[in-house]
Amino acid sequence: LGSFWVCPDTSTQNISFRDFKSTGASSMEKIDAAFCTRPVQLAKIVHETAQIFQNGTGEDIPPEEAKSGVQVACPTRSRTGDGQAPFCYAVEVARSPLVNFSR
Repeated sequence: LGSFWVCPDTSTQNISFRDFKSTGASSMEKIDAAFCTRPVQLAKIVHETAQIFQNGTGEDIPPEEAKSGVQVACPTRSRTGDGQAPFCYAVEVARSPLVNFSR
């Protein structure tokens, strides 16, 4: 099914991230971010959906009970080359209701 990688767009001049090493509250530093170190694999999401349905013992599963998430981290560096805390994404996987058609 494939995979996808995410990366924040740091090329825009309007985006700044707090320097996590600084103790000053107003310190801002421009950063460069790379793509996440591991992809979000769509086959795993499909497999997880099948597991949710299978564990539902044939009952319909409402959307609020069929949610899950994937966390990925993108490495960051300051424009001077110093390593920074990673930029993290929490990708929510929301599914439509899982309905058992065989009943």
